[in-house]
Amino acid sequence: MWSIKNFNVSRGVGWALILGKFGGIQVLVQLLGFCSGLLLVRIMSKDSYALYTLANAMLGTMAVLADSGVGSGAMAVAGRVWNDAAKLGQVVKTALHIRRIFAFAAVVFLSPVLFIWLGNHGAGTGNAAIATLLVALTLYIQTGNAIFGLVPRILLQTDRLQMVEFFTALVRLAAVCAVSLVFLNLTTALLATVVAAAFQWALFLRITKNDFRQSVDVDSEIQTKILHTVGLHAPSAIYFCIQSHVIVWLLGIFGTSATIANAGALGRLAVVFMIVGNILASLVMPRFSRCNSAALLWRRYHQVLALLALALSILVLAALLFPKPMLWILGNKYQNLENEFFLMVVAQSFNCLLTAVSSLNLGRGWITPPWIVIPVGVLSYTLLIMWIGAFTLAQVLEVGILATLVGIIINYTQAIVSMRRMKSEENETRACLY
Repeated sequence: MWSIKNFNVSRGVGWALILGKFGGIQVLVQLLGFCSGLLLVRIMSKDSYALYTLANAMLGTMAVLADSGVGSGAMAVAGRVWNDAAKLGQVVKTALHIRRIFAFAAVVFLSPVLFIWLGNHGAGTGNAAIATLLVALTLYIQTGNAIFGLVPRILLQTDRLQMVEFFTALVRLAAVCAVSLVFLNLTTALLATVVAAAFQWALFLRITKNDFRQSVDVDSEIQTKILHTVGLHAPSAIYFCIQSHVIVWLLGIFGTSATIANAGALGRLAVVFMIVGNILASLVMPRFSRCNSAALLWRRYHQVLALLALALSILVLAALLFPKPMLWILGNKYQNLENEFFLMVVAQSFNCLLTAVSSLNLGRGWITPPWIVIPVGVLSYTLLIMWIGAFTLAQVLEVGILATLVGIIINYTQAIVSMRRMKSEENETRACLY
């Protein structure tokens, strides 16, 4: 009994050291990103920042659609062949091939929407066209970054991954500073994003070149496995990509440029949630994907969610008690948003929890049928919008919070069902051996 306790304590200390080191660097990375975003918030006019918020939200939507489960499928396959350089190379090549096709489709279908959005909120035809092209270029570059970034994650090379993130954040801050010295508007702000994404791509290519075999072709068997995940996940991804940016989407349809700018500015204060998300993606997800025991998965799953819920509760309490110091950072244009700030933190906390639950599920291939997710989600949003409204930022945030809670319940239920099925299969296998 003593040895078991010692083992658990030592393992806990080990995890604390890993999280401390990783989290410390993540704080620095996100601080650099926060400084970049803060420059944009404080220097750009509300109208220009509203346009940038719309473009950034559409880029995020396109990125989710371009993935549509490709990253999760590739992570699941890579988790089984991570120690085979040739197979890992095939996973990378195949996933990149699929994701670029999806990225092209996302650009074709959503670029007109972005162009119209920007035009309706005050951007001229020329500026709207240039911004749409820059968003498409950024998406293409980020497609490669997302796939190459899987390699250091699945190999547990967190030091390399953090090195890439740190220098990318530094380059983006330098790019934003450079354009702010000349003229900071929608086009130059998006150019800074392109520069940072291109730098990250070059860095990923350099650090991963010896981790997997480069001279491989697209593998049909791996493609089938990834597309199987995509087939299960794509309909839900279309829904969740809109849900994850529901605040800006609804304000883009019903709101004004001022409310869009307010939403974008408050979103810049969510730097802590990005740190939590990166810790989940880089430290928790790869280990969770490589775990093959139902009992251990059950414990790890609930340990992750319990610790995350505790951390998020502390952030929500801090937002309730101390809103003014955080709003002061944004400048005089955003000082009257105390209630909206608290609601934004609550909404971001629920989104973070939903992302954690769905990411853990996807890492194991536990996918809720889209015929459940989409109708329930659409019905939830429709009823909530009819009940609460969607014309002010506070109303949109309240709708998002309640709808996200529904998503958490659905994904958690799927995890419980899948873990029980896995445990039953393990018991049957064990019975056959005897």
